Amino acid sequence: MHYSTFLEKHQASLSHAQWLRLRYIERQLLWERKVTSRMIAKEFGISPQQARSDVRAYLSLAPDNVFEQEGGRKGYCPSATFSPVLLGDNDLVWRATAEFQPPQAAHVEELPIIHRAVPSHILAVFLSAIEQQAQVQAVYASMENPQGTARMLTPTVIITVNGRQHVRAYDWGSRIFKDFVLARFLGVPEPVAPAAAPPPEDTAWEVTIPVRFVVNPALSKAQQEVIERDYLLVPCEFSIRAPMIFYLCPENNLPKNDEEYARAMDPSVQGPFAYPVLAVHAQTGEPIHKYRYAGQR
Repeated sequence: MHYSTFLEKHQASLSHAQWLRLRYIERQLLWERKVTSRMIAKEFGISPQQARSDVRAYLSLAPDNVFEQEGGRKGYCPSATFSPVLLGDNDLVWRATAEFQPPQAAHVEELPIIHRAVPSHILAVFLSAIEQQAQVQAVYASMENPQGTARMLTPTVIITVNGRQHVRAYDWGSRIFKDFVLARFLGVPEPVAPAAAPPPEDTAWEVTIPVRFVVNPALSKAQQEVIERDYLLVPCEFSIRAPMIFYLCPENNLPKNDEEYARAMDPSVQGPFAYPVLAVHAQTGEPIHKYRYAGQR
C-alpha cells in the first residue's frame, strides 16, 4: 500500500516518516509476532517517547489487532484476529520498511518483472494458526481443480520462494504434508476451534541436507573463471531442508532431475552453458536433486 493510498483510505493525518514506522510495527506483529517501543526506537533512531506515541497511533488505527503482553516479556503481540491495515495485498514488507523505487534516470533502464500475488490477509490467518497450533478450514484452487476443494489444514511453516508465499501444512483429507500457494486460497481461510489432535511428525521437514554450489566442471577452465566472476556463489555451502530442494533447483536454474543433470554435463548439446552452476551434496558430491525426497515415508 502506498502512502497516498493509505491517506485516502483512512483519512488520517500521518507524516510519511510516521507512516513508515507504523508499517514497521505491523510488519513486526505479522512476522515476528511481537513489537516493543524499544525496537521501534532502535530501528528508526527516535526517542522512546516518540516510539510509544507511534504504538498508540497504531492502536488507534487497528485496536483489534494487538494485545499488550505484561510481565517479563512486556510488549505488544498480534491478536488471534490480526489483519493488516497498512500492509496491503501484494505488499510483502518483511525485509525492509521503506518503499524502494528503481532509479529514475535517462541512463538507467529496468526490465519489468512479473511478481507473484501476496495475499497478506490470508498470510495473517496462517501465521496466527501456526502460532496457536490451530487448524484452518479453507478452499484451495489448483490447476487440476480451479473451482477449489475444501480442505482442513494444520499449518506448520511459511515458505518464501522468490517472492512467492507457500504454507506447509498437514492436509487432513490426504493425511500427508503438502505445500500450498497462498494466492490460490479462495476467500479467507477460517480458524477452527477447538483443533483436533496434532498431526504426525513432519519427518521430511526435519531432514537437512548440506549443499554446495559449484561451477559446472564440464566447462573449460577459462569458462569456469568467467562464471566465477559472473555469479555470487555466497554462501557456497549451506544446509537446506529436504522439501525445499523442490524449490531450490528451478528457482536457481539448477538441474532438477537425472535427465537435466545429464544434459548439464554434456558439452555436445551446450548443456554446461544452460546450467553453468550446479548444486551438489556437500559430503557425497551427488547432484542435490537426488535428495529431494529424503525423509519421506
